[in-house]
Amino acid sequence: MASSAAAAERAAMQGAGFAKAEEALLAASADGSATGVKALAEFYAAHQLWPEALAALARLDMRDAAAEALAAEAHYRLGRFGRVATLTSEAAPVRAFRAMALARRGAFTQAATTFMHAAPPKGFEVDYFLCLAEALIETGDVRGAGEALDRASDFVSADAEQSRRRFLRAKILRANGDESGARSEVRRAAASAPDDWSMRARLALADDGKDLESLSLAWRSAAFDRSLLMRMAEEGVRSGDLQRALGAYAQVTSRFPDSDAALEAQLRAGKVMELLFESADLTPADAARLFFEHVAFAPPGREGDALIRKVSERLKALGLYVDAAALLDHQVFKRLRGADRARVAADLAELHLAAGAPEAALAAIRTTRIAGLDAQTNARRRRLEATALGATGRREAALALLEGSKDPADVRLRAATAWDGSFWPQAAADYSLAFAAAPASLSREDREAAVRAATAFLLAGDRAGYRAFVADAAPRLEGTREEAMIRSLGDVDRDAFLDRFMESYRALYGAAAGR
Repeated sequence: MASSAAAAERAAMQGAGFAKAEEALLAASADGSATGVKALAEFYAAHQLWPEALAALARLDMRDAAAEALAAEAHYRLGRFGRVATLTSEAAPVRAFRAMALARRGAFTQAATTFMHAAPPKGFEVDYFLCLAEALIETGDVRGAGEALDRASDFVSADAEQSRRRFLRAKILRANGDESGARSEVRRAAASAPDDWSMRARLALADDGKDLESLSLAWRSAAFDRSLLMRMAEEGVRSGDLQRALGAYAQVTSRFPDSDAALEAQLRAGKVMELLFESADLTPADAARLFFEHVAFAPPGREGDALIRKVSERLKALGLYVDAAALLDHQVFKRLRGADRARVAADLAELHLAAGAPEAALAAIRTTRIAGLDAQTNARRRRLEATALGATGRREAALALLEGSKDPADVRLRAATAWDGSFWPQAAADYSLAFAAAPASLSREDREAAVRAATAFLLAGDRAGYRAFVADAAPRLEGTREEAMIRSLGDVDRDAFLDRFMESYRALYGAAAGR
C-alpha cells in the first residue's frame, strides 16, 4: 500500500499533477480492490485531505491494521476525538490515538490506562507526550507527568506549544507545592496568543464571576468549556447562588459525560443538593423545584435515598404535597427495588392522597406489589389502597379489601368508608366496634365514633341495635354533649331525621365533619 501511494506522489511531483494522479488512483480502485482503495486513501492522506481519505476507507469491507491506523489518524486530525475514543482496534497506532483522544476529551483516568499499552505514532510525538503528561497529572502521577513533559520537549522547538507546556508545568508545580512557581507559569501561559491553553490559563487567573462571563464570550472549545463550567459552579457555591452552581454542574455532565470532570461534577452537585433548604436566598418552593430538577445528582445508594426522604418529609410538612410526591416517585421508580420500593411506595401513595390524586395513589400501590413484605407494611398498603378506592367512589371494593379485619385502624377506615357510601348497617357495626375498643380516656375521634354508630343504627332501621349501643356507650360518655345527643336520637321522627340531625351534627363538629 505504501509503495502505491509513494508512486502516486512521485507522479504528481514529476509533473503529472494532482488531478492526473488522483484520476489514475480512482481508476485503479474502481473495482473495489483493497489494494487500490487503500492506495487512494493514502494518496489523500499524503495531501491532508482527511475527509476524502475516510471516504475511501469506508469502501473497504474489512480493514487491516494499517487501514485502521490511517482512519484513526484522519479522525484525530479532524478533531473527532469522540469518534477516535470509541475505536476498538488494538493496532498499536490506534491505541495511541485512542489514548490521546481520551485525554483531549478529559477522560484522564481511562486515557492513563490506555497510554500504558501505547507508543507515540510517528509525527505525533509532541502531542502524544503532552496528552500523556496531562492525563498523568490529572490522575495523580506527578512524577510521570514531569517525565512526559520532558519527553515532549525533546521533539519540539523552544517556541512551539509554549502555552500548553507552561500550563501543564504549572499544574505539576502546584501538585509539588510550589504555588509561586505555578502562578508564574500560569501568567506566562496566559500571556500567549489565544488558544485552548492560554485561555485556560486566563481562566485559572480569573478572580470573580464577571471575569468568567467575559472569558466565556472570548473563547469556545471542549476543554475550555469544561474548565469554565466547573469554575462557574464553584463561583456559584461560593456566592450562594446554588441554582447557578447546579446548572453549571448539570451542563458538565450532559455535555461531557465521558470526562472525569463529569464524575467530579456529579459528586459536588450532590453536596450542593444538601444545602438547598438551608439557603436564605431560596423559598421552600424554589428549593423544592431545584432539588427535583437535579434529583439525578442525589448521592447513590442509601445516602441519596435518605436525602430524598428527608427533603420529601420537609416538603410534606410545608404542604407541598405535589413536589414531595414527585421526589418520591423518582425514588420509587428509578432508585429502589424490592421491599424498599414497596415500603416507600406507601409514603408516595399517602402523598398522592394528600394532594388529591387518589388514582395516582392506587397506581403507586398496585405497581409495587411484592410477596414477602412484613405484616405491618402490608396492612398500611392495604389501608392506603382502600382509602384511594373510597376517594374514587369505589367504596364497595374498598370495603371488600378491608373485610374481616380486626385491626383497629382497618375497622375505623371501614366504618368511615361505609358511612361515606351510606352503607348504614356496616357503618353501625364498625363504629360501635371502634368505640368499644377505645381507651378509657376518650378522644374527640372516639366520641364522634359513638355519635356516628348511634346515627348509623337508626338510619339502618335497627332501633334495637341503637338502644343496645346507647345503653353500653352512654355511661362512658357521661357528662359530654355526645351523651345527650345519642340519648335523644331515638325520639326523632325517622322521616325527618337526617336533615335535622346533620344540622345539629355540623354545629357540634364543624362543617368539615359532615362527610
